[in-house]
Amino acid sequence: MCSSANEVIDALKNFDIKGLAKDVLPIKLHMGEPGNKNFVSPSFVREVVRYVRGMGIRPVLWDTTVAYRSPRAAEEGYLDVARMHGFADICDVYIEDEGYSVEVQGYRFEVAKILQPLDFFMTISHVKGHIQAGFGGAIKNLGMGGVTKESKKKIHEWAKPVYYGIKCVLCGECEKACPFGAIRVDRAWSYSPRKCFGCGLCVEACPEGALKYLRENFLKGLAMSATAVMKGRRSVFVNVLINISAHCDCDPDGGPIICKDLGYLVSDDPVAIDSASLDLIYKNCGRVFEKVNGINPDPILDYAEKLGLGTKEYDLIRVR
Repeated sequence: MCSSANEVIDALKNFDIKGLAKDVLPIKLHMGEPGNKNFVSPSFVREVVRYVRGMGIRPVLWDTTVAYRSPRAAEEGYLDVARMHGFADICDVYIEDEGYSVEVQGYRFEVAKILQPLDFFMTISHVKGHIQAGFGGAIKNLGMGGVTKESKKKIHEWAKPVYYGIKCVLCGECEKACPFGAIRVDRAWSYSPRKCFGCGLCVEACPEGALKYLRENFLKGLAMSATAVMKGRRSVFVNVLINISAHCDCDPDGGPIICKDLGYLVSDDPVAIDSASLDLIYKNCGRVFEKVNGINPDPILDYAEKLGLGTKEYDLIRVR
């Protein structure tokens, strides 16, 4: 556990980054949606990049294009955002729009092509809330941000509801749970696929089992996707518990700050670092992600651990 950029650098010295990275080190980073102010500070990223350069390694910040309407949906638009947010001045920025296929549990994911020849990279993740996943950390950064927009769309599509009217009692719990107004319950059940983002909250809320996932739970989809990204490679993860907002850095607003700043975590295990991040937030601020987003984020850790992505067990060591 670190309280400053200098302490993060000290923690990174415990990993053989020079031996693992060789000549180039891609650093996975969400560079923020236009309008959002809560994304990882460029000044912090600059310190990490300076450390990497000091080892004679060329750092590259990278991310993938998004599947929704945004400047970040295209390579040039995302590069403009990276410049606007101060990341292009730090080092080279690469935005990936192509992928290669990796299978996990019978599903195929298009992993960012920048990773195909590599067996090591670094991941910097902002820990914050998320309207569909409950919270976002290292696993979500990989599971959604490490694959192409086609795979992003699949993960959302798999969690859309299938309606079994014979079981429905029109209780309206699914309508209450839906954050996008895609479901209406009056004298009948109605659903707008156009409004649905595939979070699966309605499925979880239904007490009668009248709704099922089209394919998979959204959190499980993220965990499988992250497993595909990490298949055959390693990463060092930095989780940034600063500006812990209600919503994702993909949101132009991001919502209010819902927990005090707690510092930084460093690990080579994405499950352990997310587990520690959640525990720290729960200890200091309560179960704030459930309060603001109505989603228990803990199952993503269970899914990821069962897939072999890492372990929920960890030792929290303070760097001084």
